[in-house]
Amino acid sequence: MYSSPARQRGAAFIVLVTIVAAVSLLFVLGQASWQSRQRLNELPTVRAKRVELAAAALREWYRLNAAEIDAASFTVPSGPALLAAAGVPAQWGLEAGITSTQLSRGQIRYRVLAVWAPTDDDAQIPVFNASTGELVLCPDTDSYCGQRAAARIEGFDIQAELYAATVHSLRNLADAAQAYFHSYWLGDPDHNLSVNYFRSCVAPRSALPCLDNWTSLSTTSLLPALQEPGSLGFDAWGGQIEAMNGGSNDDTPPYRLAFRANTPWGAPILIYALQRL
Repeated sequence: MYSSPARQRGAAFIVLVTIVAAVSLLFVLGQASWQSRQRLNELPTVRAKRVELAAAALREWYRLNAAEIDAASFTVPSGPALLAAAGVPAQWGLEAGITSTQLSRGQIRYRVLAVWAPTDDDAQIPVFNASTGELVLCPDTDSYCGQRAAARIEGFDIQAELYAATVHSLRNLADAAQAYFHSYWLGDPDHNLSVNYFRSCVAPRSALPCLDNWTSLSTTSLLPALQEPGSLGFDAWGGQIEAMNGGSNDDTPPYRLAFRANTPWGAPILIYALQRL
């Protein structure tokens, strides 16, 4: 049977197209397999980066809300609610926890937070102890445990910094009050040690108000009299600093003017301005 050149060329073209399609399919399959392996190899790095970013967000959330987090009225959130509060995207698939009770170190009360990325190893599910803040990434020590991405955030560092900043503010107030008292005493020709310049009601030349009970500085004329800014009337947690110069503080020298700040966990911080003799 005679086959025309046109038919032969058509058959050859079909064969060529088939070969090209097959090669293209093999290339696409190979490329997809390579990309899949690549994504699998990069997954630990991606998880670690997400945990790092989430830990930074949780730390900032704690710092901004330190007054509420370590108050007695604080409601402990679930893991998903905790991550949402810190702005961590839910699609990252991370898990988190926060201690249900406060931990204590010296004068500081704080909580511990943890965040971790679950893995495909279902036999080794990380365990967070809500009482101690301990995060155990591989509970079963007899089984294989793959690479884990996790981070712990200790509220102690945050609360200790805020505590120190509050003490610093109280000491600045006490130093200003002591310098004020001493300047008025130096201006007294008799240098009378029995005059309490911390209270204007017993020392008319003084401009410091008489505070017989704990009174918020923002409601008194004490800061203007000391020529101190209104910002010194608040502690590092945003709470009101209080003052008192009455009661036993004005009975006998050395006279005192007390400044007080209240920590989120309810413990007062007291600093006294003392009459310089």
